[in-house]
Formats: sequence, structure tokens, C-alpha cells
Amino acid sequence: MTSKSEATRGLLIAISAVVAGCVALGLLSTVAFDPSSTLINRYKHQLDSVPDDQVAQHLHEMANLGDTSIRVLVQLMASDREVVANSATRELRDKLADWRMLPSSESSLKVGLLANELVNNIGDVEPKRRMAAADLSTEILTWPIDQSAVDKDMIITNCEQILRLVATNSIRLQATNRSIIKDPTRLPAQISDVPVLSRRQSSPEALR
Repeated sequence: MTSKSEATRGLLIAISAVVAGCVALGLLSTVAFDPSSTLINRYKHQLDSVPDDQVAQHLHEMANLGDTSIRVLVQLMASDREVVANSATRELRDKLADWRMLPSSESSLKVGLLANELVNNIGDVEPKRRMAAADLSTEILTWPIDQSAVDKDMIITNCEQILRLVATNSIRLQATNRSIIKDPTRLPAQISDVPVLSRRQSSPEALR
């Protein structure tokens, strides 16, 4: 009799453990699943069919879905469509302006996320468009970071990496432009150096 009750008790314990595991798994799935993430990705994939004059509104709606949009907006800064890249950058600037109104502990988490996404995606952005990333990084460096909420040193490191990359590209571009011109003395005269002819002087009769 005792052995039978012990077996029953053991079975009940096993069943309870399985049920508890299933409940825990369900809770984890609920926490891990972010509905806004799915919706944001849908907005991103719809961009190809969105006309240029509707892109700004489309991205504004996506940006309002939450912080999950930060990663996508940063990625879109590298878009081949200039209107998409510019609109994504504008939304990120607007987010920074909105975050200024939040407590430092909350806003620090958001700017930390932005800095991390910028440094991870800056390589995909064309050099001529990286200045926008540098501007965002410069503003983050002025942020009143709550060091109890985020790693301030890591945020600074990420922003400085972006600024160094942009500065290096600028130096290389200037060097390339200089190397093209072998003899500066053979450059054409500046427009301001060219005398302006009056209407009478430039007439066919005056030029004969």
C-alpha cells in the first residue's frame, strides 16, 4: 500500500514539474515575442512599393511603434533610395529630440541602443552619407548618461569609432581630389575672375 501511494505521489510530482515547465516556457515565449517587431519588419518590407512622396509618412508610422524601430531606421540610412535614407535619418533625429524629455535613466538606454546600432551598421552606409551618423553620434556624446543604467564608456567608444571612420573617409576624399590635379596652375580661371560682358559688348556686332 505504501509503495503504491509513493508511486502515485511520484507521478503527481512529475506531472506538476511538466506543467510548471510548460507554463514557464509559455511565459518566456510571451516575453521574447514582441508584436511590434513583426509589424516593423512588415513596414520595412513594404517600402519597395511605397511611392517617394509617401515614404516619410510610412517611416514615421513605423518609428512610432517603439524602440524596436531604431535598428531598422539605422539600417535604412544605407538605403539606395535617397528619400528613404533621408527620412530614416530624420526620424532618428526626432527620436533624440523626444528622448531629451525623458528621465536620464530611461533615455540613456535608448541612446545606448542607438549608438550600438550605428557602430554595427556604419560600414553599410555610403561614405557620402556617413556624416549623418557622425551628427547623431556627436549629439549622443553630449548626453547626460546615467551610468547606473548603461555602460557610458561603451557608448563613448562606439560614438568615437564612428567619428574616426567618418574623419578618415573625409581625409581620403580630400587626398583623392588633390591627387587628380597634377598642376594647379593649369586650372581654369575662377568664375569670379572672368570679366562680365555687358549686353552691348556681348552682341554679335561687338564681337566682330
